[in-house]
Amino acid sequence: MSNDSLVTSLYVASNDDVKEKWLSFVEQFDKQRFMISSSHPLIQYYLNHMLKEDEPIWLDEGNIFVRARINNSEPYREFQSKDLHAPPNDKVGHGRLNPKGISFLYVAAKEKTAACIG
Repeated sequence: MSNDSLVTSLYVASNDDVKEKWLSFVEQFDKQRFMISSSHPLIQYYLNHMLKEDEPIWLDEGNIFVRARINNSEPYREFQSKDLHAPPNDKVGHGRLNPKGISFLYVAAKEKTAACIG
């Protein structure tokens, strides 16, 4: 085993420590969700291994994702493919990650999850 693969530090946390970092992260997210510092303790100690900026996430061809969309049509009608494009920016409300006027595509790998997102 090379020295590069050895663990050089160990972070041991109590439940209170984790909770404190989580609440601090939530507070920062509420204030500025688009500018969260990668040096935030929650990211630094718990999520950093998942956020390697130099390693893009590649999806294999053939992956299938589902999208949920609110359907208030009266009488009810199924959406057609043309109905599932991004809405015009003047029709976009704010979402979990997007501000008003900027559309994001929220997708999920499972229908049940998409129904919760939509």
